[in-house]
Amino acid sequence: MYEHLSEIEPNIISKNLILRDGGHLVFLDYAKVPHIRGGITNLLRFNAVGLRMWAAEAIEHGDVFTSMELNGETIHAFTWSCFSVVIDLDSGRIRSRIFTK
Repeated sequence: MYEHLSEIEPNIISKNLILRDGGHLVFLDYAKVPHIRGGITNLLRFNAVGLRMWAAEAIEHGDVFTSMELNGETIHAFTWSCFSVVIDLDSGRIRSRIFTK
């Protein structure tokens, strides 16, 4: 699913940040994409030609990201399950997490 940026319907994209290398960091609106739960996460990175590099690591199966901001080379995001996470921009893996509830 979503192996190429062109496969994503524009109306489900909440944010599409263009990165320094010409790639894209794409945040999908989890409310508009119910099939996201249990599958790929709603935070994706694509390279400059539109091929998916990664889908961000999830805290737990079926969790979704509710917001995200890019800070230099890291991504700060919040999840539905009440975690604040820092995600590595190169790998999509979670560097740190804090339960906020």
